[in-house]
Order: sequence, then structure tokens, then C-alpha cells
Amino acid sequence: MNNDDILKIPFGGKIITLKLSTFEELELDTDSLLRIDYSNLLGEQLTISAAINKVGLLRAQAEEIVNKLKFRCEIFHSELASEARKYRPKKDSEEAKTFKAPTIAEVDAVVISNEDYQKRKYEHINAIKNYESLDSVYQAYKDKSRKLDSILNKLVPTDHEKELVEGVVNGILVKSNKKLIPDAPIRVG
Repeated sequence: MNNDDILKIPFGGKIITLKLSTFEELELDTDSLLRIDYSNLLGEQLTISAAINKVGLLRAQAEEIVNKLKFRCEIFHSELASEARKYRPKKDSEEAKTFKAPTIAEVDAVVISNEDYQKRKYEHINAIKNYESLDSVYQAYKDKSRKLDSILNKLVPTDHEKELVEGVVNGILVKSNKKLIPDAPIRVG
């Protein structure tokens, strides 16, 4: 874990350390991640933004995959269609006497019946499903954040400092440390 994966937040006389483990290292239980732990509202509040960010980044990667696969399918479709339109029988053959250029529907039928095209298209469809699943989790996290805001907007965080339960919250390890620099009396004069 590098220092980019550790977030230290000064909070009411303590330093709250968040270790942002990558989601590749976690087995996500979305039911528990999207449920609000009312016994640890402070932990929920401290970690929800980081969790939304992580899922948002995964969602962006999934969207990129969808777009790349779609583009590859379009290129392959175009190449196959071009090939089908260019087909011409040999000049002296029987087929050449009655040959007509293929219609758009006939060209599409050739493309769609191509096994390589079908594999690419199924891969694209699967990537869309994965993206939409991540998007669903992302939207649910945003909803959870809005609910936490409405619950916590009237609370003073220092009132709940002692209520922080250390552990994994929203897929993020929360650890409370003592203040790094003790309060020193302020001298005037």
C-alpha cells in the first residue's frame, strides 16, 4: 500500500487514518456496503466520499471498456460490410450473368452471421452489463451519501468522536490515532 492509499483526517483531537484498499483486493458485499451502520455514523460519514470515488473510478474504467468494445465492433462491422459489398463473381461465370449487388439487409445478414463478429458483440454486451452493475452500485452509494447527509447535517462531529468504531467501513479501514501534537496552552503577551 503506498501513501496515496492512506488518508489522514484531523478530527476533534485525534487523527483519523483511512486506509483505502483497492477494490481488486476486496470481495464486495454490496448489501453490507450500501447499508447504513447506525452504530458507526461517524465512520460512515468519514468513508462515504472515498467509497463513492473508488466505485466512480471503477465505473469510469468499465465505461471506457464498453466504448472501446463498441468501437471495435463498429470497425469490424464496417470491414465485413465493405468486404460483402465488394464481392463480385468472376466475369465469365454463370453467377456473373444474374449477379446483383447485395442490398443493405443482405450485407447486414452477412455481418451478423459472422462468428467473429458475434463473439465481439457478445463481449460488448457483457461489458455493458458490467458497467450497468457498477453504475447501480455507484448510484446506490450516492443515495447512501444523501441519506447520511440528511441524518448527520444537524450533528456536531466532535459530539460523536468517542462513537467512532474502528474497522472496515464502506470497504475502507478506519483507524483512530491519538493527536500527533498535544494541545499546548496559548500564552498571550
